[in-house]
Amino acid sequence: MSLRPSPIAGTWYPADARELAASVDRFLAQAEVKVPKGRVIGVLAPHAGHRYSGAVAAYAFKCLAGTQADLAAVVSPMHHAHLAPVLTTAHTGYATPLGEIPVDAAALEQLSAGLEARLGLGLARVRRDEEHSLEIELPFLQRVLRAFHLLPV
Repeated sequence: MSLRPSPIAGTWYPADARELAASVDRFLAQAEVKVPKGRVIGVLAPHAGHRYSGAVAAYAFKCLAGTQADLAAVVSPMHHAHLAPVLTTAHTGYATPLGEIPVDAAALEQLSAGLEARLGLGLARVRRDEEHSLEIELPFLQRVLRAFHLLPV
């Protein structure tokens, strides 16, 4: 597996797996939210470092508590200039201190083909990017959903 290494572990969130898990679990435990009835199909969360926005992000991710998902699509901004309008990873998975998250290659291909057919542009694949906005959400998803495949956009 070609893993995207974490460029932000140890800065934007703890690099130690136990410390990161405890931190995310603490944020989730402190978020007092009434979990909505029915199926949650999406959440909106901030993407700053956990010490700045983790408590707020926990309110969104706590709404996913008790759910199971095979696929989690994370749509986020890119804070650096890039020529392509829509990006994804060239890696087959993401690494965080909490473990590896496989990218759903079939879902990426289907999304890229759909974008190409409808808009005339597909997904551009990037490797070893320094972007934090997508990765910052992953530890929350790992603690709430446990096992899932990722569709990073």
